[in-house]
Amino acid sequence: MSYLGRAKHLIGRLIFKTTFLVIGPAVIGVGGFYYYMASGRYVTTENAYIKADLIVISAEVSGRVTEVAIANNQRIEAGAVLFRIDPERFEIERDRRQAELRAAYQHVSSLEARYRTKQSELAAAQLDMVYVANDLKRMRRLQAGGTISETRLLDEERELQQAELKIEVLREELTEVLASLGGSPDLPADRHPDVMRAKAELRDAEADLKAATVRAPNPAITANLTLQEGEYVEDGDPVLSLVSTGGFWVEANLKETQLTHLQIGQEAEFQVDAYPDVVWQAQVASLAPATGSEYALLPPQNASGNWVKVVQRVPVRLKIIPQEGVPELRAGMSAEVSIDTQYERPLPEIASAARAWVLSDRP
Repeated sequence: MSYLGRAKHLIGRLIFKTTFLVIGPAVIGVGGFYYYMASGRYVTTENAYIKADLIVISAEVSGRVTEVAIANNQRIEAGAVLFRIDPERFEIERDRRQAELRAAYQHVSSLEARYRTKQSELAAAQLDMVYVANDLKRMRRLQAGGTISETRLLDEERELQQAELKIEVLREELTEVLASLGGSPDLPADRHPDVMRAKAELRDAEADLKAATVRAPNPAITANLTLQEGEYVEDGDPVLSLVSTGGFWVEANLKETQLTHLQIGQEAEFQVDAYPDVVWQAQVASLAPATGSEYALLPPQNASGNWVKVVQRVPVRLKIIPQEGVPELRAGMSAEVSIDTQYERPLPEIASAARAWVLSDRP
């Protein structure tokens, strides 16, 4: 190799070493500094899942199923018929309650008529008592003159006592009828206790008849349907599930140490394992008031001597922002979440001093 060739080789090696030893650490330092400044801004977790309202449907009345109007995994609208229970006995009960209501109205009408009759009888008895009392006065004047006997006078006094007793009996009967009318003869029939009770029982029978047809409370997708026609269902027993299509959300279980700078309203994004190339936008909607362990059936008790500190997780709910052209999400899917807290780490002391020196008005 000529002298010129060796010189070029040495210069090249020198340039390479200089670049590696100077520029390389500088790049690493800048990258490390950027990572330090940005690492506290984003909160991430893989412990996140897609959630949706899950409604367990059960029958409100017992009976034999006559129709199953849906199938598994079927999308339905609010009010759609899910299944029907044999309505015959509920129709019979409704008819019986309707008859009892009509009988209650008739009973009230009968009481009103009886009340008017007793009033008339009382008025007639009072007139009779006045007549007998006046006749008794006349008899006493005649008896004082010796015209009639003592026996005739006693008979007239007994008739007056009987008239007074009859008035007392009629008054008691009138009070009894008035009490049966609810305390007032002018009370409307619809407000009479017997009519109100019959109406309530009729509404209850109509509600049972309506409940024999089970409908969807909101738009949803059916799931866990095993019901068959002819099967007998008991009221309150779960029959199928509905997964609401009215809106999904993300539940991210963050470590308690990640909540330092987390606030409601911060922007987030997530991906699901089923569609790794699609990014959904979201927003922090709420933070649970307690860690997940507090909702467990047997919460941990740390009062024993053998205690090991374990970082707890707090459920955070993310509202999914609607987007066009994205795949359909399904409840229970796993997700990876990244939340932008907008937090900026403070500059290290040496970097702050250097920054101040650069920005200062030095000569």
